Amino acid sequence: MDRTFVLRKRAVKDFLISKNLKEVSAIYAVHPLTLKRWINRYQEGGFKNLKRRLTEKRHWKRLPEKIEKRVILIKEENPSLTLYHAQKKLESEGVKLSIKGIWSIWKRCGLAGFIKDKQSSTFSELVHQSHEADLLIEKADKSLKQGKIRKAADFLNQLPICTNKAILRKIDNKYLSLKRQAEKLEAVFGEIPFPKYYKWAKSVRKHLEQARLYYSSLKAGLAELFALGWMGKTDEQISLLRHLEKKMPKRTDVLLRLHLLVSQGVAWAKILETKRALSCVQRGKIILKKFPFTFFMEGIAMVYFAIGRYREAKIIIEKALVLSEKQSIKEGVERLKIHLSSLLSYEGDHKLSLKILREVEEIEKPVFKTKAFLIHARCLFLKGEIQKAGEFACKALETAKKEELGNSLHSSSFILASVYASLGEKKRALEIIQGVNSILEDLQMKRDLLCRRIIVEDFTQSIFRNLKAAKNARLMPHIQLAIYILNAKKTLRIKDYRKAFVYATSHGYAGLFRLLINFFPETVINLLNKGKSPGLPKAMLRLPVFQSAIPTYHIEFLGPLKVYKNEEPFQVKLFPKDTSLLIHLALCKRKKIALSEIYHNFWPRSIKPSKNLSHVLTRVKKIIALSSHLLYGQLGFLQWDCFFTTDWDYFLERLTQARALIRGEKWGFAKKEFLRAFSLFRGEPFKKMYDPWSEHMRRVVLNTLETEGLHFAKSCLEHKNKADAKKVLEKVLKIIPQSEEIEKMVGEYGGRSGNDL
Repeated sequence: MDRTFVLRKRAVKDFLISKNLKEVSAIYAVHPLTLKRWINRYQEGGFKNLKRRLTEKRHWKRLPEKIEKRVILIKEENPSLTLYHAQKKLESEGVKLSIKGIWSIWKRCGLAGFIKDKQSSTFSELVHQSHEADLLIEKADKSLKQGKIRKAADFLNQLPICTNKAILRKIDNKYLSLKRQAEKLEAVFGEIPFPKYYKWAKSVRKHLEQARLYYSSLKAGLAELFALGWMGKTDEQISLLRHLEKKMPKRTDVLLRLHLLVSQGVAWAKILETKRALSCVQRGKIILKKFPFTFFMEGIAMVYFAIGRYREAKIIIEKALVLSEKQSIKEGVERLKIHLSSLLSYEGDHKLSLKILREVEEIEKPVFKTKAFLIHARCLFLKGEIQKAGEFACKALETAKKEELGNSLHSSSFILASVYASLGEKKRALEIIQGVNSILEDLQMKRDLLCRRIIVEDFTQSIFRNLKAAKNARLMPHIQLAIYILNAKKTLRIKDYRKAFVYATSHGYAGLFRLLINFFPETVINLLNKGKSPGLPKAMLRLPVFQSAIPTYHIEFLGPLKVYKNEEPFQVKLFPKDTSLLIHLALCKRKKIALSEIYHNFWPRSIKPSKNLSHVLTRVKKIIALSSHLLYGQLGFLQWDCFFTTDWDYFLERLTQARALIRGEKWGFAKKEFLRAFSLFRGEPFKKMYDPWSEHMRRVVLNTLETEGLHFAKSCLEHKNKADAKKVLEKVLKIIPQSEEIEKMVGEYGGRSGNDL
């Protein structure tokens, strides 16, 4: 905001209160006649009339336009040019200018002199806007309102720099100059698909380079770089970084250097070049000591996070949070609190993590939603509420945007796999880990892939291309922790377990340690058998993976009933009512159900429903070999201390992943997940079950199957894949023969009718 306008407004307000002209003029150090003129202007048109009146005349002290353009051009041609060298170069061309004069031109054109006390990551918001520029923007705005788009663009193209993002958005690229397009790239980041944004940014950068406008080309290059980062194209990102670095020497302006260092750090971390990432961090921290921009402090913290230095990341986030709260940057405070909450969840402090998360006022913002769900999932896991943790991990994947696909897919699948591992379902856990690995490999997420390969015991020296790569990976604490845990599992020595445990707690990884250790339960069981404490919470030690006395049942009801106990098939023959109640228990994640709810669902008209329930429970417990102390009635509730999973859970999880992959434009991987999901159906669910609850659940399951089958078929049609669409639709039609829409679509694909099937 214009400081002169603020001063005038305050002075007039004080006069309106005190009515003392001399006193107010003395306080604000202005002549009484000047104050009187301000009061008259206020009375004529209100406070807005106190703003500086713009004039089209150039200031009499301004240099000729030709010389100003030359001063701007030498900086554009050489972004690292200093004021002293610029002065000497101009002198050699016969132009004598003071350093102050050169500085004022560069400052007015957004080539130097950024506002230090304002917190922003964008160039336009840190530039001092001139009154001449304000006048041209005002003219452009009037032309736009009159529908004269080309004329409005002509006004904007005359500007040395346009700081008005809103007006740039309204004008087509074809009317804007290359410099205005470079500024518009900054204004619309995240508003258009990244592939399209990337092509546009690349085109603008190359044209600016051809015109030798290298300073502006660097801005377009940074936009191109950010797009590549969001798209997960690390190799192309590294190639562009090297290209930009040649044109961006160390003496380049602060904002350009910080943007480049943050992007470099994250990119190097992704390809396991840890030393180079750390070098970027150190250089960035030196700049931030003089220019403490909270956005870039956050960026440096994210580089630390990318290389697994969570403690260092937390320290920087806390400093940035203090600065943001002092300067009342609301959105910055919310974002930093989300980061801090996430780091605390990895540290194992779930109470403080959730407390900070609750402090974020607008958690419904889409930008926060996915990360908030992941934090909740980790915290619930740490509290021992593992099945709820799995639900929140799936919610995170449901809300993830295309640009968040890689990170959300890795984090949510990792948590979900840990949930199944803690239930003793190691096959399902490894299936989740390995199923996502191929997608992460396509997204070039080498760092995350390495940790996952260690989990599936695929860790050998051959994973690294050379010894240098191995050393770089070991510089990442979370990779080193996984290696320590794997080694403890192989040796089963107490000292190796202690080494991993101490390393985790000292590096802020207690939460991650608890997620990882479920994949290697032998280490904990070995300590418990020897009467030693593994240092884990009691809630964790009561999980099936560490307590063989607590069974996990997997119920498959998407077809004829199948029951597995601790991953082993269990031969069962149950009455329809018994089967229905067992499925009801398996689908309930609360581990208790009100008896009144069971009576209403299964025996709504019975005089003695409790007697019926008792008979059914007795039969079920006997047939599935479940001890009475693990399934019992208490205080009006039916409770159980065992764990259940179902093929319906698997189906929904795979659908969630498939939909996320479609949003991420990964159709090939999405198709595989859809086919895996549909393969879980082996026939009609809830066959010969006619109680109210089973009837309701049959409708829910079959409606979901029909909807998803149609959705998959339409997606196949878009990708010219009729074979898979027909295959799935015919399978769905066997299960739901009365579906007219499915039958119609099968007919369109040249399939058989429902009666033939």
